[in-house]
Amino acid sequence: MTIGTRVGTNLKRIRNERNISLSELSRRSGIAKATLSTLESGIGNPTVQTLSELSDALGILPGDLIADRTPRLVRAADSEVIESDATRGRLVTRINASAVDAYEVTFLDGVPHLSVLHVPGACENVYVISGRLHLAFGEEEIVLESGDSIQYPLEEGVSITALDGDALTLLFMSFNSRDHGGVPGSLFDVIRNHAPS
Repeated sequence: MTIGTRVGTNLKRIRNERNISLSELSRRSGIAKATLSTLESGIGNPTVQTLSELSDALGILPGDLIADRTPRLVRAADSEVIESDATRGRLVTRINASAVDAYEVTFLDGVPHLSVLHVPGACENVYVISGRLHLAFGEEEIVLESGDSIQYPLEEGVSITALDGDALTLLFMSFNSRDHGGVPGSLFDVIRNHAPS
């Protein structure tokens, strides 16, 4: 299914769920009714700006419009893997389109990773599957063992370092705010943005 087809299917479904006519959506979003009709037919090619305007008008995140709602099997061998000096990870699932992302992340032994995102309401939850992690929040320091978990806001940031070998974790990143300006598409964007140059 192409992105245009997914956007069309999701747009029509969400608009109908909210009982909003094409004319009303056109008024709210500032997008011509004919353009909306073309998008819903699945033959349009929406821009990022169009997705943003539609998501604002519908009270959703842009990812809700491009989400693939069909059952989808992802083999571990087929997952996109992203690496930095401090981490190696892959997206496991995106919950509710783009409000919560779940990742399998390996923090590499002894290499600090700065996890920070200046978006109101952005939180991270780390569950340690194996290994040990040292977390530093300013002056406060915490060590997590296998089976421990912690949740923290991302605005001020945290330094995460694996101790005594690599540490395998499940990491959940959530965006409580519907103000999606500046929210990255995924943790991979955060890793890329904060990887040492």
